[in-house]
Amino acid sequence: MWRPMMRQNLSRLLLSATAVVLGVAFVAGTLLFSDGLTAGLADWVGRLDRGVDVDVSSIDALDDATVARVRALDGVRAAEILRTAAGVGLVGPDGRKISGTHFAVTVPRDPALRSYDVTSGRLPETTGEAVLDAETARERRIRVGDEIRVGGRSAAVPFRVVGVVDIEGSAVDVGTAVVGLTLADVRPLTDEPGSDRLVVAATSGATDLVPRVKAVTGGTVRTHRQLVDANLDVALGDLRQFQAGMLAFALVSVLVAAFVIANTFTIVLAQRSRESAMLRMLGASRRQLFAASLAESSAVGVLASVAGVLLGFGIAAAIGAVYGALTGGPATGPRLSLVSALVPVLTGTAVTVGAAVMPAWRASRVAPVQALSDAALHPGQGARRGRLFLGAAVLAAGVLVLALRASILVVVAGGAVTFLGLVLFGPVLVPAVIRAAAWPLAALAGRRPRGRRAAQRPAGAARPLARMARLVGLAVADAGRNPRRVASTAMALVIGIGLVSAFAVGARSVREGAARAIDARYGAAFLITSFGGDLPPELIGRLRAEPGLGTVALHFFHHDEALDADVTAADPALLARAQRPASGDIRALAAGGAVVRNIPGARPGGAVTVDGRELRVVAVLAKSPGRAEIFLTEGDFTAFYPNVRSDLAELEPATGVSTDAARSAIDRVLADYPAVDLQDRASFKEAQSRGIDQALGFVTALLALAVLISLIGVANTLTLSVVERTREHALLRALGLTTRQLRWLLAIEAMLVALAGAILGVAMGIGVIASAMGALSASNAGTASFHLVLPWNHLALILLGAAAAAVPASILPARRALRQPVVTSLTA
Repeated sequence: MWRPMMRQNLSRLLLSATAVVLGVAFVAGTLLFSDGLTAGLADWVGRLDRGVDVDVSSIDALDDATVARVRALDGVRAAEILRTAAGVGLVGPDGRKISGTHFAVTVPRDPALRSYDVTSGRLPETTGEAVLDAETARERRIRVGDEIRVGGRSAAVPFRVVGVVDIEGSAVDVGTAVVGLTLADVRPLTDEPGSDRLVVAATSGATDLVPRVKAVTGGTVRTHRQLVDANLDVALGDLRQFQAGMLAFALVSVLVAAFVIANTFTIVLAQRSRESAMLRMLGASRRQLFAASLAESSAVGVLASVAGVLLGFGIAAAIGAVYGALTGGPATGPRLSLVSALVPVLTGTAVTVGAAVMPAWRASRVAPVQALSDAALHPGQGARRGRLFLGAAVLAAGVLVLALRASILVVVAGGAVTFLGLVLFGPVLVPAVIRAAAWPLAALAGRRPRGRRAAQRPAGAARPLARMARLVGLAVADAGRNPRRVASTAMALVIGIGLVSAFAVGARSVREGAARAIDARYGAAFLITSFGGDLPPELIGRLRAEPGLGTVALHFFHHDEALDADVTAADPALLARAQRPASGDIRALAAGGAVVRNIPGARPGGAVTVDGRELRVVAVLAKSPGRAEIFLTEGDFTAFYPNVRSDLAELEPATGVSTDAARSAIDRVLADYPAVDLQDRASFKEAQSRGIDQALGFVTALLALAVLISLIGVANTLTLSVVERTREHALLRALGLTTRQLRWLLAIEAMLVALAGAILGVAMGIGVIASAMGALSASNAGTASFHLVLPWNHLALILLGAAAAAVPASILPARRALRQPVVTSLTA
């Protein structure tokens, strides 16, 4: 029974199947990408250690004597100490800094431990020699024999390039430069504790090597397999987080597709009511009609899901490219497995069938005599009162939960309840929003010019506007004809646009908050930061000796668990420029003094105890959300916390020195320290917010798929509803409605539906993110205070984009409405 019914309505189901295809493709693409990347990660993390049979790390004292004892063990072929320094700076042969943070790795001397493939030249054999990765050498046009400079925690040292190596597909292939040096040259670049590791190559047939090596070294000893597995767990930890995020966006797309499918089957089954009535009169039971409808939805779900898996291969390749760009991970292709094939198909089929259950059940409950009437083609004009009262109560409860701002979990629950309330109360809310959205357009189109403008305007100029006003009125009437249907269509847009709006508002708020925090924390004109973890001490000495610089203040920070306070080193003049005290004088900060915030009972002239020593409070800053804060002089801070290092310093020009002259002086000093980056406050703010902007762009791109599926739902609903209004459109055309006006009528209707969904989505997104920020501020989890900042231009673009994108969705419905002649349509 379901096969001929499905063939007859194949064109009507095509758009809903497209929605399933897109939603399933995202799920399939995520799983295909994950399977492919997991298979490739083992080789990626183990390539540089392919000659290592035993790895020893976490050694308290690793010296040449220990290495000699390991080499003397029976079954040991070779043993060497390796170290990797991350965050080093490079200067090319042309004297220009190679931008970015780079790796310096130890090249083993023994061939048994070497894992680098030399493409030209040779490996370094003595200090002062280096090899460079092939991609950097090609991009910077560096050849064997050229001189480069490498710097980390000290001034850059010159090295002669003796070779070029291929690192593609290895663990250090993360999009930055890699320079290979001897151990003696790598060690000065970093002094991080525990950064040395001992690698051992075993002879053929060696046994019990691990316990014997452990007895000699006392460190953490792992076999090659254990080493690769440990590195794989670290890599997979990042992958699992990435995969979970991608699957979350995929489920959003699938949920949106469910709304489109449910709406489609509601309309299709309603339009097939006469066929169903005829089958009932010929002996078919309600159960048979219900089963036929579910079989039809199952077929659509399976076919669309299989197509989605095929499309998922392309999605997987795109996800892989994004993942590689974000993390520097290995480039791997999609890989098909039983899970990545079955899960998307079962998900798509289950969602399709689940979305079709209620429409199929309602269609089977229609009596045969009622189904034969024209009224059957327009069922469900509105929702029942019980649903509306329940929806209003649920919506109010959701808004109340969001207003509590108790925790992020409560905010998520409040958002879910609010959306459920919108779904239930939508038949009342969406038509009202459509009327409100159409009013400005209708008022603008119907407004009559007065005074001088009326005299200067041609008499017939008002007619197009009047016709447009009538079209808007017709579109509003058509859109509100079936409130439950138009509400379901709009709800699909609420999900995607609500999330886009929430992320846009959240990103803008965090960005503005970060800028305010920088202004409140740093008062100097310039800031320098170190890629390698902390600033070289000799660099600070050279900067402080520069006559063009008046202040060079290291930024030290430590959270004191005993005090439950953040302790920071601060320069009095710079702190006074960034902060405004509630009482006292910040500039009076000196040795033995402190500036405090959020310390109960603190007042100027009082005392605060740090590490058992009382310090005199010279100023109290205004209270703010977050932990207690204590600001000390640099000398006092280093006395209390001698092991804390600084990776940031504030620099201020000397009196009478311009910022350009001061910057030139800083650049001259930093030319010898390529691992240190110089920024003014504006560029520092931009650098801090760049990651936020990238994340927003990434999230928006992912959610664009959900919005696209929603717009397909608008096109689908409009296409199917055109069938119901065939005679009505024919009558309007017979009364003088032109082809262009009919196209405009359907376009305006699509825009109004999309705009209603976008307005509700933006409102919901703002409410959810406002609640989330209130919860974060109230949680007192950090020193930052989250304030809601609305990016009006971005939100306006979202609304206009949704309305504009709905216009192409009206093309197919308009073509269908104009396909038949007027006389034929009047007899439909």
